[in-house]
Amino acid sequence: MSVKIFSQSIDCERCLVNDTQRLCIWFAWTEWSRQIYSFKNDDRNPSSQIFFDGHPWSRKDLSDIGALIETPPVYENLSAWENLKVRAMILGLPDERISEALELVDLCDTGKKKAGAFSLGMKQRLGIAQALLTRPKLLICDEPTSALDPVGRKEILDILRKISSTTTVLFSTHILSDVERICDHAALLNQGKIVVGGTLSEIKALHGHESLLLEFPTDDALHTFKSQEAIQPLLDTAEANGKEIILHSQEMEKVQHTVFHVLAETALCPIKIEIMEPSLESLFLEVIK
Repeated sequence: MSVKIFSQSIDCERCLVNDTQRLCIWFAWTEWSRQIYSFKNDDRNPSSQIFFDGHPWSRKDLSDIGALIETPPVYENLSAWENLKVRAMILGLPDERISEALELVDLCDTGKKKAGAFSLGMKQRLGIAQALLTRPKLLICDEPTSALDPVGRKEILDILRKISSTTTVLFSTHILSDVERICDHAALLNQGKIVVGGTLSEIKALHGHESLLLEFPTDDALHTFKSQEAIQPLLDTAEANGKEIILHSQEMEKVQHTVFHVLAETALCPIKIEIMEPSLESLFLEVIK
């Protein structure tokens, strides 16, 4: 597959959207704040093609693909229902599809309110409703939660998660917490190349490490802990902040055994012990170094 972004290209061996597999997939772009997507099959490289629903992609598949690229194209002097009616008439779709789409994005009760008076979050939801009118198998969203407040972000993410039971959702974002909240698969891009990809659990297992956080009641207690001979090898990659210390390791079970042995020997009693899983943010920063 060749994904063109302005003058840059990202080549992947294959992109398969199968009707039996519904996923939320995330792409994190590191070089562009705005993206325009164009998908094409590369005739020079037969192995580098887009496969959609089990066959090579063609323009006939556009009716099964919905898209929301940043700002939704809405008629601000029309209501939500009227906006969808215009699109439905162009596509030859019945009014039932309008009601269905508005219900999916929770805009049924907006009545005659003009879209120009909608909040940014409501406009984003209306844009998603437009993209869902044809009941697409694939929905592509570019920065769907960008510039939204926490309530608006939650509404959009809830919609994307809800429709993922019947529609594959592909979206790009720089908000990594959104990815961890709703995605099944993710891909990190750097310098126009996919550098990390897979399920979230696979990415964290292969490219991350667990951490152990300990918080002590006093600075002296932390100092005593750090001064123990068995702890010294763990300090090279450790982070200390105030009365807390975070130990990083690929072999967390061994670290825990060492730590608890030291705590028992020294009679030290931390007020907090917590296993911290690697976050996408830390993995992202590690990958693009």
